[in-house]
Amino acid sequence: TRKRAEERRERRERSTARASARTGDAANARASANANANANATAGTSRTATRSACAFVARAQALAAELLRLGENAPRALSREDSKFARVLFDYEYFDARERAEDAAARDGSTYELDEEVRGSYGHVFERYWNAFDAVVRWHQDFVRFAEDVAEGTYVSETWEKILSDEDGRQYVCEAIAMFGVILKILDAKFDWRFRERMVVAYYRMRGASEDIANADEIVTLCARTGYDAARKTRPEGYPELYFARFEMPEWLISMVIGRLRTDDVYNHAPHYPNPDHRSTALAAQGGLLYIILYWAPKILNRGTSAMREIVDRHYADNWVVAYGAGLTVDLLTEWEPYEAASTAMRNAVTPKAARELIDNASTRVGELKTAFKTYLTEGVLTEEFVLSNEKVLMNVVRDANVVARFVLLHNLTTHKSVSSLVSYMPSKENIIDLLLDCAELENELKKIYTSLLSGKHELWEKCKHEAGERMKELSAYFGGTAGLSRNAKDENLRLWFANLSVEVERLSYDDAVAAGRTIQELETALTEVEQFHQIVDNIHAKQYLLDSRGYLGKMMMTSNVADSALNTLTIVSDAAYAWRVLDPYTEQLQQRIRKDPFAVRKLRFTFLKLKSILEMPLLRISQMESPDIYSVSEYYSSQLVSYVRSVVEVVPISMFEILNEIIGVQTNALKELPTKLEKTALSDYAQPAERAQLSKATYEISIFAQGILAMERTFMGVIELDPKQLLEEGIRKQLVKQITETFHTALVFGDGAKDALGWNNFVAAMMKTNPFEDRLNSLANRIEGFRRSFEYIQDYVNIYGLQVWQEETNRVVSYHVEQECNSFIKRKQVNDWESEFQSVAIPIPDYPALDGESKNFMGRLLRELMRQTDPKTTRYVSPHSGWFDTEGSEVVGIRTFSLLTSAVGNVGLAGLDRLLSFMVTQKLQMCIESYSERLRGDLGATIRALDNALRPLGSVPEGSIEAYEQAIRASSSAWDDMLAAFATIGQAQLLRRQLNAELVANIRIDSHTLSRALDTANKAILTDIRSHYKSPDTVPYPDEANAIVPKLSAYLSASGMQNPLRQIYCTVAAVDDDWGLAAFVFTLTQLELYRFDDVASTLVPINQSVTKIDAHVLILAVSTTLRQFHTDQTTSYLSHLGAFARAEISARRPSSSSSPDVFAPRARASIAWARAFATAHDVNLTVLASFFPPFVFSHAFVA
Repeated sequence: TRKRAEERRERRERSTARASARTGDAANARASANANANANATAGTSRTATRSACAFVARAQALAAELLRLGENAPRALSREDSKFARVLFDYEYFDARERAEDAAARDGSTYELDEEVRGSYGHVFERYWNAFDAVVRWHQDFVRFAEDVAEGTYVSETWEKILSDEDGRQYVCEAIAMFGVILKILDAKFDWRFRERMVVAYYRMRGASEDIANADEIVTLCARTGYDAARKTRPEGYPELYFARFEMPEWLISMVIGRLRTDDVYNHAPHYPNPDHRSTALAAQGGLLYIILYWAPKILNRGTSAMREIVDRHYADNWVVAYGAGLTVDLLTEWEPYEAASTAMRNAVTPKAARELIDNASTRVGELKTAFKTYLTEGVLTEEFVLSNEKVLMNVVRDANVVARFVLLHNLTTHKSVSSLVSYMPSKENIIDLLLDCAELENELKKIYTSLLSGKHELWEKCKHEAGERMKELSAYFGGTAGLSRNAKDENLRLWFANLSVEVERLSYDDAVAAGRTIQELETALTEVEQFHQIVDNIHAKQYLLDSRGYLGKMMMTSNVADSALNTLTIVSDAAYAWRVLDPYTEQLQQRIRKDPFAVRKLRFTFLKLKSILEMPLLRISQMESPDIYSVSEYYSSQLVSYVRSVVEVVPISMFEILNEIIGVQTNALKELPTKLEKTALSDYAQPAERAQLSKATYEISIFAQGILAMERTFMGVIELDPKQLLEEGIRKQLVKQITETFHTALVFGDGAKDALGWNNFVAAMMKTNPFEDRLNSLANRIEGFRRSFEYIQDYVNIYGLQVWQEETNRVVSYHVEQECNSFIKRKQVNDWESEFQSVAIPIPDYPALDGESKNFMGRLLRELMRQTDPKTTRYVSPHSGWFDTEGSEVVGIRTFSLLTSAVGNVGLAGLDRLLSFMVTQKLQMCIESYSERLRGDLGATIRALDNALRPLGSVPEGSIEAYEQAIRASSSAWDDMLAAFATIGQAQLLRRQLNAELVANIRIDSHTLSRALDTANKAILTDIRSHYKSPDTVPYPDEANAIVPKLSAYLSASGMQNPLRQIYCTVAAVDDDWGLAAFVFTLTQLELYRFDDVASTLVPINQSVTKIDAHVLILAVSTTLRQFHTDQTTSYLSHLGAFARAEISARRPSSSSSPDVFAPRARASIAWARAFATAHDVNLTVLASFFPPFVFSHAFVA
């Protein structure tokens, strides 16, 4: 161990020497904000040692928050074993065979692409994790250097003995060391060892093995496997002391700190817990610190018998389950079993008999406290006078309640076999929740009263003083005979006596509380004695004045005794930081309480306020140091609290949606739609009183739930304000999103994966001559419409804008799934779940697992089913009908289908499908162009160039041109198979996009005519400006690209379908030497052999249906789309060669007889039909098109 420590110390010195050369961008991670404190923490005499120790605590707290945040948001694509990236994410075995692993990745093309994809998509994630790990290492290096600097006298007149004698310094040092131990525990508990190692290796590979990375050795050591399994709660021998030994602390400092924690009251909590039975609770905070720090002193745990007996008796004898920060708890009976001295001390202190006695006492106290709470929380009992008169009793109740609550909450988690069976004797969860709720309410009321008293203490004193003085003066006047309350004889002595008392009251000073208190006591005694005089004893009016005077004097006495100490005691004893994560098992009981009484939310608010103490310790030192990390840390812990509150209160919207499902059933299935006109005799049939009564009852229950949560006041949970109305709306939105997503996920399942037996539906559809795809869309549309109608129905009863919420969340759900499905078409810059603008922490969109190997979610399944329905191999697109027909002439997909799509997934769904298709077209185009760019430099290119040479010049018909065409067809027909498959997909996607955009345009013109006209006008204005620029580039500037109008207008046009997909540029193509127009022509030439022009259908059809299966119209659109990506010269080349081919075919044609002089061969007619369809798709004017072909061919080729 000593040798390893020396080696680590040498490595630390080397890494520190090169740390100044580190160029990593630490700004990307919140953990790197600690780097700003690095120089200040080690700046020698520029800061006192005590202040530097506080800075280390602040850095550690910020780092712990960052690690917790990273642990909770680890990307699933990087952490799951079945992820596609798993084979390029290596653990530490990579370092043993680095060259072999890199060579294997470089040789395998798919592995190389996957490696590039993971770096492009998650490179910033690797860097953030590395920065966090690096911050842990640098914290340890800086603290050890700081400890050595203090020991060597760098801090003038400050020594470790002096620092640990100081109250603040003692706290800072203990917290700093313990927080580093907590950070190590967080690393091992929240991050799987494989994930840690993979992040380290991934960053190392991304930066390059040749680059010198500061602290690399230490980070590798930090993240190396420890053997601890957080899921199974199993740990290896020597854990965690060997893990802590990787980052040693000075042994002499650990010894001094443990000595202070053993004997001192570090946080001075003992005065607030006068009952000796509460000692371990008073010392619970430092008990958590001591538990962690002892792992740097394993000798004490193993052989320090007397020391451990003292530690256990003082801290853990009646609190053996310890909360030690960041929501982490530990059962010391189990945790310390491997350590001889520690386990012996625990067994002697926590025997089954002692544990049973503690549990029985806690159960008894819960019942007693319940009675006390019932008394004190009765309305009208807790007045200022009552609180001031019974301060000690109330404080004892609050103190006892918190001690008992802490004991039962923590010790319900005990797992040791000797006491785990005794947990059944604990109070029930319902009683524990009652105790917690009542205690929180009493604390809140007392804090309000004490706060009010302290803020108005002086004013209340003066008011009581004035009233008491006035009573004395009135009594003096009464006995002087100048003012009578009733008939009474004058008494000069009493007049003078009361006058003197009024003067004494006037002399009372608020600033001299001690003297005033003595005087008040004397005055109260005198007023009590004078009441026995015969002049007063029978005078009810005088006695009432004396009673009021004593009351005011007594109130003055109690007011003077009110001090901040009461409020401080309340704050300390009501601390519930230990309850973080401990309360999670009680969420169901809290929710059941709300289900029974929705107005119980008001009482829960006090419990939520009590839990705010979770924020205090992490933020205390950060705020003392005025660190900028306070914003990120407070945001993290506040969001955790708010998340817990939402999880509890979420039962309200859940219950509301359970009732809403009942309303949906009644409105959709039971209630009859009232016709416009109705006969009187049929009125009773439409009345349906039973169904309407059921609907009214359900509506009333929903309104009660809404009123209950709206009754809760606004509350700040750290830096986040909880608005009950917003909380209700977010809960409703969350459940709405969940229901909508589930509906889409279950309904949009096709083929073998359909849960409702789509095969049977196909059979039924065949018998009834309906389309099963349309039937499914229709069913989904009916479900969505019923849901929407019922949601709108309840909007007034829950005080939300139902239609707005419905549209926003539906759009968000669909847009999110479209965005995630788009990731399958791109390799880099994928939008991860946590980066999505549509995803939300408060209102998360559920992510269901993929049901097939192609699609990630329901939008992908819908797209691919639409592609299967319109497969160009089995269907033909008929433009006049805007639909796809099968070989029997039946319409498969048409205008009705797209109308059903609108009803099922809305306009945003149509726009999403359009976007997915555009990504698909882009992917196919890129792959096709890249693949054939290489082939055009090989044999295929040679064949094409030979044909080009044989056809020169294009304006004539060279001899042997037909033979050249035939030769090119024979030589290249097999080379176009990949392009044919790609073009079939591209053309089909373009057809679908065109139909989707037509449906969107029709919808927007009907639903929002004004918006449609505005977009159309704005679009034309922008295009006019662009055209003007190209006509006069010197005088008319191009529209400013920085103008926000252009991108926003583009987004609106895309969403509304006001675009032409055939005109779009899908991928950027660098300047090429290859003649892609000629290549496209040769591809077209090979396809013209397979099609003929059908006069009846007025389109190209396959010559042999069994051989040629792809719709020619699809291929024409694909050729147009491909040529659109290149310069217009390529289109000119394509049309020139196509015209030359038609010219050669016509020239070579000889009429079979003089009676039928048909000069148009089938291939010539097919080429002319192809060219005409291409011109329509490519926006080529017919006049321009005719210039490439022989005269009059377009007017005579298709004449019968």
